[in-house]
Amino acid sequence: MKERTRNVIVGLTALAGIVGLAGMSVLFGGLPRLLEGGYPITVEMPSAGGLTQDSRVHLAGIDIGYVSQVELAKPPKTGVTITIKIREEVRIPKAADVSVKQGLIGGSPTLLFDIEQLTAAQATDYLANDGSAEVQGSSASMVNALAAQMREALKGPTEKFAQLADNFQELSKEWSDVGRNIKQMTAARTSADVDAGNADANLPSILDRADQRLKQMELVIAGLNEWINDPQIRSDIKATVANAKALTERANASMDKVDAVLTNADKAVATTNDAIGNAGKRVDEIAAKYGKVADELTVAITSMRQTIELARKGDGTVGKMLNDPALYNNLNDTVERMGQALKEMKMMFEKWQKEGLPVKL
Repeated sequence: MKERTRNVIVGLTALAGIVGLAGMSVLFGGLPRLLEGGYPITVEMPSAGGLTQDSRVHLAGIDIGYVSQVELAKPPKTGVTITIKIREEVRIPKAADVSVKQGLIGGSPTLLFDIEQLTAAQATDYLANDGSAEVQGSSASMVNALAAQMREALKGPTEKFAQLADNFQELSKEWSDVGRNIKQMTAARTSADVDAGNADANLPSILDRADQRLKQMELVIAGLNEWINDPQIRSDIKATVANAKALTERANASMDKVDAVLTNADKAVATTNDAIGNAGKRVDEIAAKYGKVADELTVAITSMRQTIELARKGDGTVGKMLNDPALYNNLNDTVERMGQALKEMKMMFEKWQKEGLPVKL
């Protein structure tokens, strides 16, 4: 290979390395200052806090620029004045908290704009981007930053351990109460103590009472077995059952006889009712006949009275006989009695016709 060719290859390789390094710088936010551009903002701080020229500037954890200059503040100001360059497309809220964020172990510090606690209105009220904006920041030493980060890291576990201790203490108290109650429930106690009012019922007293009841049941069962297995009692029971069976059969036979008597009685009542109905019809017929006879007798009596009246007015024997006061009075009295008897007979037949023939069963 010729020397010139070798030199060209080496030059191209070096150029490719430079381009690759520039590309990596772009990828990791490390653009050369000449290429970054942006607008300046002045930050007044008590100390630099490890910031140097080219330190990075972050907004809510995102790289937005770099520190272009760090110098002592001009009197009458104290501290340091830091000039930063922010990318043109980025706007920073006025109420953002500015501080120096230290690396936990090694690493370069960065200037941080924190907007986590801002309201919606504060987050949209931006600093001027014409180079006139000035803000106040705070810085912390490496030890203070490390302590703050350790406190932040231990904040969650410490609160959890405290809560766990409180829960354990409360649980211990509850279990102490449970143990006390269990001890009270299992303390040696008899049902006699409970019945006397000296103590409350618990598990041993309930078991003691149940044991007494079981003993009583055993005695009752033993008595029942003795009673059931007694030969004399078994014989009496068998005789009682036989007598009950015979009595039942007799009762059934008696019921059959009663049913027959009731059936005959029903038939007799039906026959009597038929007889009463026929007698009623007969009475109606007799009443009708006697009514007709009474009417005819009334007509005859009327005619007889007329005849007698005519005879009384005559001069013959009949007239003299009829003109005899005694004969007239006797005859008249007889006629009146016959008329009264007919009236009573007619009233009797009418009563039978309305109320029925008085027949006693």
